[in-house]
Amino acid sequence: MAHPKILVIKETEKEIKNLLKQSIPFIGQRLRVLLILKQNEETGISRREVAKLAGVAPNSVQKWRTLYLNSGIDGLIKHGKTGFKPSVFNAAEHTMLETKLNNPQNGLQGYVELKDWIEKETGKSFNYNTLLYYCIRNFKSSVKVARKSHVKKDEDLGSSFKKDFGRICQETALNAVGDFSSVNLYFQDESRFGLFTRNGKSVTAIRVKPICTFQQVFKSTWLSGAFSPITGDHFQLILPHCNTDNFQIFLNNFSKENPKELKIMVLDNGRFHKDKRLIVPENIVLVFLPPYSPELNPAEKMWAKYKREFSNKFYNSIEDVEDFIITAVKNTSKKEVMSICGYAYVFLDQIWSKN
Repeated sequence: MAHPKILVIKETEKEIKNLLKQSIPFIGQRLRVLLILKQNEETGISRREVAKLAGVAPNSVQKWRTLYLNSGIDGLIKHGKTGFKPSVFNAAEHTMLETKLNNPQNGLQGYVELKDWIEKETGKSFNYNTLLYYCIRNFKSSVKVARKSHVKKDEDLGSSFKKDFGRICQETALNAVGDFSSVNLYFQDESRFGLFTRNGKSVTAIRVKPICTFQQVFKSTWLSGAFSPITGDHFQLILPHCNTDNFQIFLNNFSKENPKELKIMVLDNGRFHKDKRLIVPENIVLVFLPPYSPELNPAEKMWAKYKREFSNKFYNSIEDVEDFIITAVKNTSKKEVMSICGYAYVFLDQIWSKN
C-alpha cells in the first residue's frame, strides 16, 4: 500500500489563510488544498483525502501539488488564465497605483474611479476585475468610509503631539503634587446613545435587502468614559447631559477610583472640558489633544465598538438604552480595552510598565 506523500510547505498557516481571504474563488480552491497539505505536513495525506476535504477532483490536487513544487506559491496563484498576470501592470504603473492608494485624500470613491484615473494617466485600457484583484493582492486595498477631517485642522500639530507625547507625560508625572503610589494614562470622551434608531450593516442572502425597524425619537442619554491602554482599566458613567456640571460629576467619581493613582487623562478641547468653574481633583491631570484631532483619541474606537452592537436594534425607552449600556460596559474586558486603545504613540517604556 502506497504511503501518503509528505510535502514541505514554506508558507505558514497564517500566511496561507491571509491569501485565502483575499483570493478569488478560482485561486481559493488551490489555496484551500495548500492549507490542507500544510495542516498535514508532518504525517502526510493522500491526494484523494485532500480532494475529499477540499471538494475538488484528485487530479486537480495532483496538478496543483506539482505546480507548487515547481513554482512555489507565486506559481500556484498566478497560473492559469484567471490568475494574476504580472505583465498587466509594469513597474511604473505599479508605483502610480501604490502612491495613489496610500494617499488618504486621493478622492477615489471606488475601483471604477481608480480605473478611470489610471487609464487617463497612462492612456491604456485595463480590465476592471484585473485591476480590482491586483490592488487587493498587492496593496491590501478596500473601500472604506472616509474619516472626517475638519477644514481648520493643523496636521503639523498632530504630528508634534505624537512626537512630544512621551515628554508631556513624563513631565506631568514628575511635576504632580501629591502622594501617589502609581501613575496611569487614560483617554476620555463622551458619546450619545438614544432612541433615534441607528441603522448599520447586516448580513443577508444575495438580493435580500436588510430591514431595520426604525423610529425617529429624539430622546437620549450620554456615556462618559476613560480608558487606559496601559492596564486596560476603564471607568464609565451614564450621565443625562454633556456639559460642565456633568463633566464635574464624572471627574469627582473617577477620582474616587483607585485614589492613590495619578491619572493622566487625555481628552479633546470641548468647551466644557476647559470651563473655569471646573474643580479638577488632585489625582487627575488633564492633557488636551490638538484641536480637531479625534483620530488621536483611542476612546473613539471604544464608542465604535459599542455603537456597532447598538445598531439595528429597537429600544422602547431610555431605560432600555441604559440597560444596553450597562451590559456592554460590564462585558468590556481589560484585555479588550488594551487591544482597542493600544495606539503606538502612547506606549512609553520610560513611564509605563505592564504588570
